[in-house]
Amino acid sequence: MTTLVCSLWEVDEGFTALYTDLFYERLSSRDPGLVDPVGAVRQTGRWLREAPKPDVLRRLDRLADQVRHRNPRTAMALEAYRFAIETRPGDIPYAAPWDWASFYAVGDAIGEAGGTGEHRHPAQQGGESGDA
Repeated sequence: MTTLVCSLWEVDEGFTALYTDLFYERLSSRDPGLVDPVGAVRQTGRWLREAPKPDVLRRLDRLADQVRHRNPRTAMALEAYRFAIETRPGDIPYAAPWDWASFYAVGDAIGEAGGTGEHRHPAQQGGESGDA
């Protein structure tokens, strides 16, 4: 099975690190509804759009601490990104779709194990069966 998770637009390095951490946590979950990349993308987006700012800040702090030894540059990017989120107005930092909907899954997992057509990239809509 081949599936790619792609971004629709350029995404900040700090957000990409946060998204990747959340995505792989969900992908490795033992929950049968989240065993595919489509389900993991869906659940990651849901967490982001509903997460209160303190939860996001704690997650960014943890990520920065995890990477500090092997990649100080990424840790600094996460700390800068954390400051941007901390100073952003509002209690839910990723409430707007621009903030959480930048990633999508494309490939064989579409329509498999909990994934449905509703999670396809718009370019894949319209009756394509995906069969080769």
